[in-house]
Amino acid sequence: MSKISRIEILQVDLAPKVARSDAIQAFTKQETPIVRIWTDDGASGTGYSYTIGTGGSAVVALLRDTMGPWLLGRDPARVEEICAARARDCRCMSWRAARNPACRSTTPRAAG
Repeated sequence: MSKISRIEILQVDLAPKVARSDAIQAFTKQETPIVRIWTDDGASGTGYSYTIGTGGSAVVALLRDTMGPWLLGRDPARVEEICAARARDCRCMSWRAARNPACRSTTPRAAG
């Protein structure tokens, strides 16, 4: 059974070629939180989410401060259990944004 041994969290901001807006907001950039997860047996996985406009830094902070440390040492094959536990423990809208990249990347693919 492998264990999650390393987590990297970063954010990439992507500007649209043409600025867009609607009645609610202007789309000046897409903030894209990215999570990379490695296991002790060399497998790795990557997941991401995105916001339109702002909020990416809040998602990154939640991943870095809460989700990342909690994932270390866990079995990455137990995706449903991991996601259910975090959804139960963290009842906030930001969790939904953070959950997507973290849960998608907790099933790393074997190196090779």
